[in-house]
Amino acid sequence: MINPEEYKIMNYEIVNLNEKILMSLKPSRISNNDPEVSAKISKLWGKFMTKSAEIENPKTKKAICTYSNYESDEKGLYDVAMGLEITKPRANTDNFILKTIPAGKYAKFVVKGPMQKSVPEFWKKLWGMNLPRKFDCDFEEYQIADPLNSEVHIFISLK
Repeated sequence: MINPEEYKIMNYEIVNLNEKILMSLKPSRISNNDPEVSAKISKLWGKFMTKSAEIENPKTKKAICTYSNYESDEKGLYDVAMGLEITKPRANTDNFILKTIPAGKYAKFVVKGPMQKSVPEFWKKLWGMNLPRKFDCDFEEYQIADPLNSEVHIFISLK
C-alpha cells in the first residue's frame, strides 16, 4: 500500500505547451475500474511497436501515449492511444489517425525507473493529488524507452 505522505513528494513544474500533432493508433476506450486495464494498455503498446515504422514524417522517435476524451475523471471511461509527433500531417490510414494534443497549461512530471512499475505507480500517486486537472488530454512522452531504466515525461492538463 502506498503511504499517503508519498503523494506530497511528487515534484512537477507548470509548463505551457504548444499544440502537438500526432499520427496515432486509433484510440481504445478503457476504464481504470477494469481489472484488465494494464493488460489492455500493454496490448496497445505491442500493436504500436509493430506498426510505428509506418508513420511518415516523425518529428522525433519519442513514443507518446495519450489519455483523452474523459467521460468524467480518472474513474470514468477515457481513450488511450499511442503515436509519434509528426512534422507534416497525413491522411488517416487503416491503422493510424491524426490526433491533436491541445496547447495549454500542463503539470510536467519526470518519472524514472523500470517502466512497467514506475509509470503505473505514478498514476496511482497522481490520483491522490489535489491538482486542478482539466481532464482534457494528458500524455506520456517516452524519452528513454528502456524497460528497466526508462525516463518518461508525463504531462497532466490543468485548468
